[in-house]
Amino acid sequence: MTALFRRSRLVLGVVATTLLSCLLIVPSPAQAASTLGVSGMRSSFTIRSSLNNRCLDITGFNPNNGAKIIMWDCHGAANQRWHWEGATLRSDLNNRCLDIAAFNPNNGAEVIMWDCHGAANQRWRWEGATLRSDLNNRCLDIKDFNPNNGAEVIMWDCHGAANQRWYEQ
Repeated sequence: MTALFRRSRLVLGVVATTLLSCLLIVPSPAQAASTLGVSGMRSSFTIRSSLNNRCLDITGFNPNNGAKIIMWDCHGAANQRWHWEGATLRSDLNNRCLDIAAFNPNNGAEVIMWDCHGAANQRWRWEGATLRSDLNNRCLDIKDFNPNNGAEVIMWDCHGAANQRWYEQ
């Protein structure tokens, strides 16, 4: 009877883990590249971190080139809503692109908003739950695992920790 009880607990643990992973499913590149919803209107979404469930945010609703990207409590306003156009991630606030500043290929590169030109520093792809850049194959990263509002978003070598795992909602 004790062995049966242990086996039941193990099966329940596997089922719970499987269900949890299903809740954190990230769309395939084909799904992510689609910008049209069922109604034919552009669909937008928030990009949330697995570290703190906060949203990728354009600081201070700044609509200008060079606006910094930070993490903030999700409220769903235009500065936190994104849509795909090809391989570019565009903001609903200003239709500008998520951009690695000054084409910086190094760890710690700043992530900002900039007029879309489609170069490698503005092209992104999902790999599992990570968002990778075509510029340097590095991952979108919350600097220093900072879980707080205002945390800086940078580029860093991919390691798959929670500060580099994202999901659309």
